[in-house]
Amino acid sequence: MGTTAPWLRTLSTATVVVALVACPEPEETNLDAGQEALECGDERAAADNTFPIVNGAASWDPSVVQLSDDQALAIVSILVEGWGNSCTGTLITPDKVLTAAHCVRELRPAEDLSPDQVQVAFGVDAADPEAVIDVDHLVTHPEYDDWAQTSIHDIAVLTLARPATELLPDVWPMPFNCQALEGLDLVGEIVQVVGYGDTSGDSNSGNTIRWWATEELISLDSVDLGVNGYEESGVCWGDSGGPLLWTFPDGRVRTMGVLSWGETVCAGLDHYLRTDFECDFIDMSPPLCDDVTSQGSCSADQSRATYCEGGQIVTDDCAARGELCDVGGDGNSRCGPFCDGLDEAGTCRDGSAYWCEGGALRIRRCADCDQSCGWSEQLAAYYCL
Repeated sequence: MGTTAPWLRTLSTATVVVALVACPEPEETNLDAGQEALECGDERAAADNTFPIVNGAASWDPSVVQLSDDQALAIVSILVEGWGNSCTGTLITPDKVLTAAHCVRELRPAEDLSPDQVQVAFGVDAADPEAVIDVDHLVTHPEYDDWAQTSIHDIAVLTLARPATELLPDVWPMPFNCQALEGLDLVGEIVQVVGYGDTSGDSNSGNTIRWWATEELISLDSVDLGVNGYEESGVCWGDSGGPLLWTFPDGRVRTMGVLSWGETVCAGLDHYLRTDFECDFIDMSPPLCDDVTSQGSCSADQSRATYCEGGQIVTDDCAARGELCDVGGDGNSRCGPFCDGLDEAGTCRDGSAYWCEGGALRIRRCADCDQSCGWSEQLAAYYCL
C-alpha cells in the first residue's frame, strides 16, 4: 500500500477519478501518449504509478449508473481564489453544492475560505464551462479536523449566489443518500466515481475535464467507504469532494460518499465519507427542504406523495402509476401498489379499512369518525363500524 496522500489535506489538492471498465471509444479516453486504445475484453497490465490514471471514460458506465446529461451536469468543479480547478462537488439542490471540507479550508491559519474566494463551474470542461456561479455562503462541519487523517466530518455545503436552474434550466440536482448502508451487502459492488482532477499523477498536469471511472467498493465502516482501483484507475489530485455514485435497490442513483483522502499512487485505496453519516449536518446547512420532512405527506386526494430525499423535495405522481399515497408502517408517506393485492372485501390495518373498488385502493380512517374497523355482515366486507 502507498502512503496517505497529503494532498487530500491541503487546499487545491482534492481527489479525482478517471479510468476503465466502460469500454469507451478511443476518442473518448484520456490515454497516455503512445498507448493503444483497449478493445472490450482486453487484458491490461497494472499501470505505472507515475501515470496511474489511464483510459478514463468521458461518460459514466450505464451498467453501474444510468444518468442523463442533465443529471451529469450536477457534477461540478470547485474553483478557488485564482479561479483554478481545485476540487469537485455535487449540486444537491438548485442552489446547494456538496463537497469536502478540506476543499474550502486553509490550513495556516485553520479557517474556512471566504465565499468570495470560491466559484462553481458547470459543464464537461471547467476551463470552458456552461456556467460559473459565485458562492454566497459556505459551511464546513464544525467538528472537522484538518490533521486527523480520517474522513470524519470532511464535508462542506456551499450555497450559490443564485440557483443553478436560472442559468441551466435543465440541470438535475443529484440526491444524496441518508439510508443506513448496513444490510445492503455493498462490499464487492462496482461503483461510479467522477471528478475534474489530475489524469497523470502530476498535480500540475492542468486537467480541467470531467472524467468518469468505475471501481470496486472493498470496505464499509461507520464513517467511510473504501474503493480500490488496483493500480489501474483511481482518484487523484483535484477530485476531492467528488461523489461516489451507486444505483440503490429502488432504482435511483444517489451520492453515497464524498471523496476525502487516499493513497499517493492515485490508483490504490481511497476513502469516501458516507453521506448517511452526515445527513443531519447537510440538512441543516441551511435547511434544504424547508418544512418538507423525509417522512413526507400525501395530498388530500392521495394522488401525490411529497417528501424530502437527498436534499430535494420529491413529488411522486401516485395516480399516474395506478397507486395511492398512504402512510406506511415506517411512518413515511409514499405511493402504494395498485389495490395492494386486496379484493372488494378488503381488510383492517392500523384501525383503518382498506378495500379495492373499481380497480382503485380505497381507505377509510375509522378513528376520524370515532369508529373502529371490523367485519360488516351487511356489506360482506371490512368497514368502519
